[in-house]
Amino acid sequence: MSDPGQARRDVNDAIISSGSGTVGMVVDAGRASQEKREELRRERDRREAEEKASREAQEKAANGGDGGGGSS
Repeated sequence: MSDPGQARRDVNDAIISSGSGTVGMVVDAGRASQEKREELRRERDRREAEEKASREAQEKAANGGDGGGGSS
């Protein structure tokens, strides 16, 4: 099995020996990836909130509306 420390050193050496343009592209790709993950998280949260509200409305309707009634 290879040494993780050696792998890090190899990556660091590759970054150091590459041009600044290459490093900039890697940084830009990382930022874009973070932004995409955040966008997907917000969409998932919104969708889950809508599903929860719909589910609660259906349960409320199935239980007779506001629950404050009945025959006298």
